[in-house]
Parts: sequence; structure tokens; C-alpha cells
Amino acid sequence: MLRFKPYYIEKPWGGRRLEERFGRVLPAGPVGESWELVELPDCESEVAEGPRSGDKLGELWRSGALGGSAEGEFPFLLKWLDTHEQMSVQVHPDEEFCRNTRLGQPKTEAWYVLHAEHKSKLLVGNYPGLDPTTLRQAAERGSLKKWMYEASPRPGDIYLIEAGTMHSVGSGFVLLEVQQPSDTTYRIHDW
Repeated sequence: MLRFKPYYIEKPWGGRRLEERFGRVLPAGPVGESWELVELPDCESEVAEGPRSGDKLGELWRSGALGGSAEGEFPFLLKWLDTHEQMSVQVHPDEEFCRNTRLGQPKTEAWYVLHAEHKSKLLVGNYPGLDPTTLRQAAERGSLKKWMYEASPRPGDIYLIEAGTMHSVGSGFVLLEVQQPSDTTYRIHDW
């Protein structure tokens, strides 16, 4: 079995649950993300130990050592999220937007809920009628939440967040996220 070194990313909304849940030694500060499997231009997973120690994920993928089609770049990014605070409202671009603007990479993602505190909420998608002018006014006035669908997930639930879907993860979650290999995020509103 190959074990890869995680990349810990400090986020203002992050916490310490990955330390508590998985017995990991985290860097100081609020850790919001742990990238487990990633091949991006500025960040690539490598094997942590054993005879393949230091080998890169992409090289292993393309050599066929991991199975699958072994063509192109590694096909997804796998990460843990720990939300101690509410995340910003954000949206990820779809393939058409990226192709037309040549900005970023498309990003559809799915969340598996490992842990959710009793009152934890997800905001996913928006009610009909939210046009660009109303969106701008709601963000400026701090009333964007009333335009978004609210969910109270339980451990074991899975959510598909298609590119172009406005969303925000509330406090009190540990989520396993599998997504297209992209780090492109557009923040619409911070609380």
C-alpha cells in the first residue's frame, strides 16, 4: 500500500479536528484543508515512506502503477475539510467559462459528510430570481443567505456541487471532498 504525504493548508475558517479524528500532527494555526491526493502545477502528492518514498503521484499514475487508464494528469483531487467557522459563499467555474475566458480550471466537487455538529448547516444553490443585480445587492447588504437553500446533513450524506453552483459550508463539519483537479474558486461573499 502506498501512503502519500498530506498537504495541510491553513484557512481562517479551519480547525483542529483532523488532529483529533486521525491522530495527525498538524502545523500551528487553523488547518482547514488536508490535500491527500493532488497533482497540480504547484502542488503534487508524493509517497511518504517505503521503497517508493518520494515518488510523485503523477509519475506513478502515468506509469500504470496505480491502475486505471493511466493517461494524462491524475484525474481528481482528494481532500479533507475541517470547518471551525463558516466558509465564504463561493462558486467554481464550469468548463465553458474556463474555455471562453481562459481563466482557471473547471471544478465540480462532491462532499462526503464524516462529521456534522448538531446545528451545522450547508448552503447549496439559490432560489429562482437571483439575478446579477440582486446578487450584488444581497452580498453588499449581508442578506445573501436568505437566497440560498439550507441543508442540515448527517454523517454519511453525500452532496454533489456542480460547477457554477453557489455554496458555503457552515461551521462544525469534517468533509471528504473529491473534485476535479483545480484550485479555482471565486468568492462571492465573506461573512
